Amino acid sequence: MDDTVVKCLRILRLPDNASIDQIETAYQQLKDDMESGSVPWEQLKEIMWARDYLVNHMKKPAGTEPPSQGEPKGPVRSRSEKHREGLTGGSRDTRRPGNYATGGESRKNRLKPWVFGAILVFFLAGSVAYFSGNLMKTMSSRQKEVDTASIIKQIKPGIVTISIQDSTRGSGFVVSKDGYIVTNAHVMQEKAGTAAFADGFRTDVKLVMLDEERDFALLKATTVKDYTFLKVGDSSRCSEGDAVIAAGSPLLLESSFTKGIVSSAKRSFPFLQASLIQTDAAINPGNSGGPLIDHSGEVIGINSLKFSGGKIEGIGFAIAINDVKHHIAAKQAMTDSELTQALDRAEKKGQEVSRWRSEEAMREEKTIKDKLIEEQWERERRRKELLDRVEEANKDLQEKRETAQKRLQDEYDQQRRRLQENAEMRRKALSECLQSANQNYQWTWNQECERQNKQQNCPLSYNAATILEQRLAQSRNECYRLYPQ
Repeated sequence: MDDTVVKCLRILRLPDNASIDQIETAYQQLKDDMESGSVPWEQLKEIMWARDYLVNHMKKPAGTEPPSQGEPKGPVRSRSEKHREGLTGGSRDTRRPGNYATGGESRKNRLKPWVFGAILVFFLAGSVAYFSGNLMKTMSSRQKEVDTASIIKQIKPGIVTISIQDSTRGSGFVVSKDGYIVTNAHVMQEKAGTAAFADGFRTDVKLVMLDEERDFALLKATTVKDYTFLKVGDSSRCSEGDAVIAAGSPLLLESSFTKGIVSSAKRSFPFLQASLIQTDAAINPGNSGGPLIDHSGEVIGINSLKFSGGKIEGIGFAIAINDVKHHIAAKQAMTDSELTQALDRAEKKGQEVSRWRSEEAMREEKTIKDKLIEEQWERERRRKELLDRVEEANKDLQEKRETAQKRLQDEYDQQRRRLQENAEMRRKALSECLQSANQNYQWTWNQECERQNKQQNCPLSYNAATILEQRLAQSRNECYRLYPQ
């Protein structure tokens, strides 16, 4: 057995007597193992080469194997044949015209292995690229899933639920090891509150500073310890289509995470002096103040608000982290009076936002009403148009029905008149025929009387009268046959 064949069998993990079906089965199994990750994909080229070599080798007809090392090429000749060749000056050259003098086979046959090798190399290269691409896609998809789970596991210890006077107000996240917490300004209505972590740990927090124009508030945990904190990222690097995770405690459901994409990297509203990131990740009441995380696990925004309505879905907004990053870095505390004034301004800002949203809702409601009225008018117009068409169709149908009925009535009257005329004609013809039969009967009777020298209408003998009456009956029957009624 050829050494190359043995090597190919060992690559495919097959015995020496393997069949073509076993080769194909082993090749498919190894390919599946590569896709599952149990076999390195770098071996794909070697496996495909081994499979193709074995298949081509086993499909060759018998007797076409190349001679092994040490065997003489060409047919084996006896000593007497060699002796005769020496006497005659060598064997007769029986090669056909066009063959090389030293090769024994034509140019066409010598080129076949090179052409086959080029095709095989091209096929192997394409197959490697195809399977490598699919494998990389599968590995990339699995890696993304693992990344999402690992990001959530990484950031979860730094997410908090903020309560004020035992009332849950929103969410927040830790931004430093010493316990500074970021949330929204509209979440904080007091100078102090409570922060609850995912592991059940709770600590009192104090309001350090507040920026109502950017809906930003910075808190400080009173419990001294090393806190797990989230890394602040760069919101200017996010773009439409980037995957993001919104974290927080919506509807009192602590440590909830939703996934979406960046719908718009830069939005603005008249009541805020900050850029907003629009996302379709679900943001609900209670998410306010929570972080918006990018695919690297870094904070790029602070969940702030959403649009809601009967026909509105997936429109949420987060304050871009770059617009408040200077507050996080400075950690500059306000005085008590400054905090009081800031809270008053935040309350007014909240009222302003509420009025703006109410106006937007009213405009939306008006737009919806206008659309409903327009749709109602359009339905009424279509209904009236349909009724007009139906009425016109019924009118045309009625006219056609009346015309058809009149035509049928005229045809019926004409037919009845023709039948009456034919019946009258037959009746007259029958009457004339019967009258003629009677006249003929009377004339024949009188003729018989004259022959007997008697007067007209004389009495005849019984036999003569019977014969005349029979003739009269036959004549009448003939009339009824000719003119039936």
